[in-house]
Amino acid sequence: LIEVIQNESVRTDFSNANLRGVTISLSAPNNFIHFVDFSGADLTGIEFSNFQFRACEFNGTNFSNSNMNNVVFVLCDFTEAKFINSKFSQATFHDVSFRNAEIIDGSFKQIIFIDNVDFSNADLKGTSFDEINVIIK
Repeated sequence: LIEVIQNESVRTDFSNANLRGVTISLSAPNNFIHFVDFSGADLTGIEFSNFQFRACEFNGTNFSNSNMNNVVFVLCDFTEAKFINSKFSQATFHDVSFRNAEIIDGSFKQIIFIDNVDFSNADLKGTSFDEINVIIK
């Protein structure tokens, strides 16, 4: 499945969109968003719960003051994204990049990191990591 996803490209473009206060509601079994470009979008204050994101681009996206509970990110790119005062709980990150991201005063609780999760050059000032599991396949 990972190989198939890696060979796909963006199908929906929300880049640079103002999505403040937007509600996205999905229900199982179709509770996933895939191949969407959110690069540069403003997702300030957004709450995601019970979602799966596959091969989505979040480069430079603003997630300040957001809450994400029981979410899964597979092959997603958060390079240079902003997570000021944002909280992740019961989340899974599989092959995800947070390179050069600003993750300030955030919280990662009950998190699973699978394979390559890249925090290189990220600013993690004041961010807490609690109950973290790392799985290398």
